[in-house]
Amino acid sequence: MKNEVFAKRAWILMLLVLSFAMLPGSALIAQTNTVKLGDVDGNGIIDIVDALLTARYYVGLIITLPNPQAADVDGNSQVTIVDALLIAQYYVGQIQSFPANTTPVPTPAPTLIPPLSQPTASKNVDFNTPFVIQYGETIAIPSIQLLLTLRDVSDSRCPTGAVCIWAGEAAIILDLWGSNSYLGYVELKAPPATPNSAGITDTKNYYHYLPRCISIDPYPVLNYVISKEQKTATIDVAVAIP
Repeated sequence: MKNEVFAKRAWILMLLVLSFAMLPGSALIAQTNTVKLGDVDGNGIIDIVDALLTARYYVGLIITLPNPQAADVDGNSQVTIVDALLIAQYYVGQIQSFPANTTPVPTPAPTLIPPLSQPTASKNVDFNTPFVIQYGETIAIPSIQLLLTLRDVSDSRCPTGAVCIWAGEAAIILDLWGSNSYLGYVELKAPPATPNSAGITDTKNYYHYLPRCISIDPYPVLNYVISKEQKTATIDVAVAIP
């Protein structure tokens, strides 16, 4: 899979390089009033010519662009070869939008209001032993009188098979219950790791409990929709040492 990703990226870059000499200066089109991100030549469409113009500008073969604002597709206020690559990836369908067009949507802060009644656990697990919990599931650890509910899952990690310029992240929100009371919630992030590789787990000290997120599965896959209901988290809980 990794070789395929590198091959696609190399193909796009090779196409850009081989096309430098084929694109004459007369291909430049007058700048329009309305700037469409990625439409560097201003003809209303985003195609390989826009990527070529951006690449030619970056290496100094041309000194102006019809729509310079449209070339900065990664939103870093510079026009570089990364912008050319992103435009080419958009043209061949590897990406559906540009980073500069993507406004991060903040995750609403979880409410602290607990459910009206304590949830019923679907199963019991051992203390200080990793276990798998599904979205919406409640699991009990009887030896420390603790209930955990997987309230929410978010996953923006770069999908397998995609070429991304940021790694993204995955996180879960756990509701914690004591013997007869709601303790609150804790947010844990998945290890910063690619599929089938090790990573550092995220641990949070909550009261005297130490929940730890080991993994969030399944890992995203390009062009495959994975709903929250399909998500699971592997976690364990230890007791924090004062």
